[in-house]
Amino acid sequence: VERVCGVENPNPALLEKAKLILK
Repeated sequence: VERVCGVENPNPALLEKAKLILK
């Protein structure tokens, strides 16, 4: 389970991608 909330994110790139997907 990958929690991309911005707090528990080991990869900043993942957050950016998630941001685009969870726009």
